[in-house]
Amino acid sequence: MGFGRGEEAEGYVAMRDSYEPVSEQQMERYSSGTAAGRSSTGPSTIFGNTAACGTCVVLCAPCTCPCSIAGLYIKRGGQMPFDETRLEREGGKYATTTTGRRVEYFCFGDAGADARTCIFLHGSSLTGHTDKVSYEGACTELGVRGIAVTWGGHGMNDINPGRLVKDWPTEDLAAVLIAESVDRFMVVGHSSGTAHAMASAWAYPERCTGIALHGSMLPGGVTEDFGLPPVVGSKETPTVQELNKCTSLWYVGLMGIMGATGLVEAAASLTLTKEVKAEGQLTEMLKKSLARGMVRGVVGPLCWETASDTCNYWGFDPRDIQCKNVVVWHAEDDKAVTVAYARWLVKVFEAKGAYVSSRFV
Repeated sequence: MGFGRGEEAEGYVAMRDSYEPVSEQQMERYSSGTAAGRSSTGPSTIFGNTAACGTCVVLCAPCTCPCSIAGLYIKRGGQMPFDETRLEREGGKYATTTTGRRVEYFCFGDAGADARTCIFLHGSSLTGHTDKVSYEGACTELGVRGIAVTWGGHGMNDINPGRLVKDWPTEDLAAVLIAESVDRFMVVGHSSGTAHAMASAWAYPERCTGIALHGSMLPGGVTEDFGLPPVVGSKETPTVQELNKCTSLWYVGLMGIMGATGLVEAAASLTLTKEVKAEGQLTEMLKKSLARGMVRGVVGPLCWETASDTCNYWGFDPRDIQCKNVVVWHAEDDKAVTVAYARWLVKVFEAKGAYVSSRFV
């Protein structure tokens, strides 16, 4: 399938026509956060500025002190209590991992024993409830059993600081699959959820029958190796080690202030096109979804989940995914995630002999 743009096609020649599994040295780079010109143990530009939802906030000395005080309060308090009653009222359930963490999810669509199962994975700062609202009608109409799983520290989930994306399927998703007696499944991911969708296909090559990627992400290391643009904010957000330091208090406090004052929603709106903004119902749903993502506070969705080495270095390479049924969608005018990632993935999966259906609008 052609890329439709000569300059992009030339850039992808850098893929070197090589799709063999990555070496141990490459895998270490894809996991450690050292591939994109930063070190997980060294100083970070986060102490000069921060990128939150695509908005650069430059801090001055008078702001740092109150932010640090708020950060101390937030870090000491941790997550707000788990509210099982509210989760049940919203139609949700939760599964428990082998380490005792709770993972929320929502079931919808066809509940018949013969219905195929599709796992839905939301974007950053949202929850599985967002996907339930978005896809329930389609799943019912198509006779598909939908399970929207909330990943990471969003919604009612218990946080898992320092996690790797590659471990999510065998820890969190595994708990849900067991709870719902699911064997084979399809998976749909949106934005940051595409990382977890690809991880699911990578971790369960015999069980994952199809993967659909909407607004595809790519891990650091891969973007570096193939000359693709870095993920927005990947060089500005702190690492897990930096978040553990007392010098990160101002950052945590800033995230708390943004979450409490509606600045997160305002920043997110900057990535929307005017056509999307004109859809009042859609933007209102997004606002409510962002608020639900922070229902247990900001330490999950705006702190640990934004750590550079958590969201940008996955611990596996997408070229090692064996799934043969792939769908890739991407908006040409996406302001948050470059369409170059999706085009790269289409070429990779086609070269591996997969059936690929793609759409760029």
